[in-house]
Amino acid sequence: MKKVIVIVRTRDEEAMIGRFCRAYQWADHILVADGGSLDRTVDIATSFPNVRTRNFFQVVQSPNGFYHNPDGLHSNFLIEWAKEFSPDWIIFDDCDSIPTLRLQEDARSILELVEWNCVFVRRFYVWIDGKSHFPALDVGASMWAWKPANLHVRANKANDFHPVLNPLPAEYEFTCMLNDPYRLLHYSWRNEEQIQRKLAMYKDFGIAMQHPLESCGELAALPEWAVPE
Repeated sequence: MKKVIVIVRTRDEEAMIGRFCRAYQWADHILVADGGSLDRTVDIATSFPNVRTRNFFQVVQSPNGFYHNPDGLHSNFLIEWAKEFSPDWIIFDDCDSIPTLRLQEDARSILELVEWNCVFVRRFYVWIDGKSHFPALDVGASMWAWKPANLHVRANKANDFHPVLNPLPAEYEFTCMLNDPYRLLHYSWRNEEQIQRKLAMYKDFGIAMQHPLESCGELAALPEWAVPE
């Protein structure tokens, strides 16, 4: 059986980490690199049998005291840690994103059979209510899993926000694209308070960002098969 390692960055994610770990209980290990949580993130994560945690200490600070872990370095820290397990597959995702139920059920079988070097999956960007999403954001796909023995993947170390994992361009020829009902559900927005805090933080770091209801287009209902529960 292929060894599958899931890697995830966290910092004060007690509202999300339990759902993330439950969604990946089929994996061999979930590696959580925690960037200094002051809440119960680590305690919740370590309550799951296949989870291991390490501390990631690097932070950048805004003029008004917002802290952020540099995403590129944080991601590469996890990739190197995952390689210590000699995995057949590495899966990388954010703590606020989970596979649909059908992908959770079939992921192990899919990864056993796929001959290509990486697997891409499209996302639904889910609104606060958990039942609607922004179709305008439903473009392209994310690299969800890759074979580290065949694909050299790294994040841009200089990018403190939204790292893009970059394999060599020629290696994209060996890509598997999953289609519905295999998707990722991305819960970027939990409540209005969290949205306002995120907007304030990005503004303080000099990054222009609008409220999602102003910048992400119209909302639409999630397909029934995509609603997780």
